[in-house]
Amino acid sequence: MGSAGGHEVIEVAACGPGLTPEQAARVFERFYRVDASRSRQAGGGTGLGPAIASALVQAHGGGL
Repeated sequence: MGSAGGHEVIEVAACGPGLTPEQAARVFERFYRVDASRSRQAGGGTGLGPAIASALVQAHGGGL
């Protein structure tokens, strides 16, 4: 966390296996899940977490 150019900056990092450029371009879309083979019954998510975070940032005047 910090500031740059008069704006507050929050950086988020993950320790997972990483994303391809194509996956990274879509990760903030609602319901997008990188691993389509994972089901919600097996502990997979809905694909909403990054989309919700993005919506909150944008609602407060921020951007990605």
